[in-house]
Formats: sequence, C-alpha cells, structure tokens
Amino acid sequence: MLFVRTLLGLGVISLVAACSSTERDIPAAVGVPATAGPSTPTTTPDSGPTTDAGPVTDAGPVTDGGGTCLPTATFSLDGAYGGVLAVRGTLTFPAPLPQGRAVTVSFQAEVGGEIRQQTYSTLAISDRFTYRVGGLIPGRYILRVQADATNNGSVTDSGDYDGYFNGTPAGPLLLRADAVAVEVKDVCRDNLDFGAGVKL
Repeated sequence: MLFVRTLLGLGVISLVAACSSTERDIPAAVGVPATAGPSTPTTTPDSGPTTDAGPVTDAGPVTDGGGTCLPTATFSLDGAYGGVLAVRGTLTFPAPLPQGRAVTVSFQAEVGGEIRQQTYSTLAISDRFTYRVGGLIPGRYILRVQADATNNGSVTDSGDYDGYFNGTPAGPLLLRADAVAVEVKDVCRDNLDFGAGVKL
C-alpha cells in the first residue's frame, strides 16, 4: 500500500510504503544482533558435557525464507543472503560454560563480505552447543565462535574461548588466516563440528 501526501506551497511529495504481508519474516529463534548485547535464544541448549558430538536433536524449528533446511540448533541465525541453504554443526569448548555466559557465532564470505554475527546467552551448563547459519547462497564461508569464559561481559579477552572452523579445543585455530573455509554448493551441510580454545 502506498500513501502520497503533498505539502501545499512547497511542492514536496512524501511517499510512505507499508510492509506487505508477503515479506519474509525473521525466524523467532534468531536472537538479537551482537551490537544489542547478549540475548536469550528461544531454543533449548544441549544438556551437559558429552564424549562425542552425536546427532543434533534440539527443539524449535527455524526457517530460511520459507525453507526448512536443517531447521534446529541451540544457536541459530539467518545469514540474510536471501538463500535457502544452511550449515549446522556442534561447537565444543575446553570446559563447560556456566548458564548466562555470552557466546558469539560469526561468519563471513571467504572473499570480501562483511562479518555477520550474533551473540547468545547460554541457558544451561555445557561444553557443547549446536549452531546453525541459514539464509546462505552458494559460496565459501569462514565460521568462528567466541565465548565469555572469564565472565566479564566480553568475548574478546585473554582467557575467553575463541576458534575458527576446523579447530578443536586442544588445537584451536585462533587466526583467520588459519581458518578452513566451509563450501556450500547446492545442498545444506550438516555435522560441520569444530571447537574453540583458550585465547591467550
């Protein structure tokens, strides 16, 4: 719907567009962007430490522009690229994070592109959480996770957890130059597990 208003004597026309009901909704499980501070996702976190990644069985569907590719995870965000592809996996930390700690999941196109990220608050004590990034188009992406292990409200300090894709808690990849890009072609990719280590 479009409204037109003319200011007499000034010859100014203002146009105001109303949102249509066909525009894409942002999934309810997507948290508040990192610039707004930690948020509480509406999905349920994984329970307690485990010895292997196991299947992803978190509750709460998330969709990408009408799609349902790999729909559930503890931390879910929409990449806002307008695609329907997604990646999902398990994040592992060196030790369990207490409830209420900030965890930031970020990703970036391998060549160019801005870093897109979202910060969540843990809802249960665990050293493993699942993540999902949706709304992707074919391309290569760099994935990263950071966590506030020192409990000072930041995920960037010495002692916090940090790591790029393909690292582990015992052997984290702490530099972007060492990160392994995740390639997304024409199908969604699951079980892209990685870990973060202690930031020095």
